[in-house]
Amino acid sequence: MKLYTFDIAPNPRRIALLMKVKGIDIETEQIPLDGTQFGAEYTAINPRSTVPALLLDDGTVLTEVIGQAVYLDALYPEPPLFGSNDLERAQVISWCHR
Repeated sequence: MKLYTFDIAPNPRRIALLMKVKGIDIETEQIPLDGTQFGAEYTAINPRSTVPALLLDDGTVLTEVIGQAVYLDALYPEPPLFGSNDLERAQVISWCHR
């Protein structure tokens, strides 16, 4: 798994915080938002040219922060950041979309 990110941008900081709280260590590569994200090398990974992008071991790329967060929370369940029951999960996801 590899995370393409840009540490100072807001959405990448959300995933970085989740990873820090959970103690997740994933290989990362910085993609500066200076036009680098539009280059052929990065658009081959993420045609949307956005960061962060999470490349899974099977080649799947998750380009939305909420999807990345839900995936990582399921893969690394402790501590559960999306709640412990269905109502808590629904509330947390609702807060994420506000």
